[in-house]
Amino acid sequence: MGLSLEQASNLAELVGVALVVVSIFYLTVQVRQNTKAMRIQPVHELSAMYIEVQSSIAQNGELMALIQRGQLIPRSHRGFADGRSGF
Repeated sequence: MGLSLEQASNLAELVGVALVVVSIFYLTVQVRQNTKAMRIQPVHELSAMYIEVQSSIAQNGELMALIQRGQLIPRSHRGFADGRSGF
């Protein structure tokens, strides 16, 4: 005893609807994962650039000394805060 044509059609339609629901769920998960990855990427790139700059400073003794001297000078004596840069 097999399925009638109408029953087979109804079963195929039900299976199709179930597959559409599963596909929508899957796509929702994929979009969320992609969104998280896109948000993390700029942070990762900024961290990599920061590490590269710090590495360059660490490898250049003259630049490191210059930065250290600049950090020791009080902000009020730097001349940049009030527009008196000397240029």
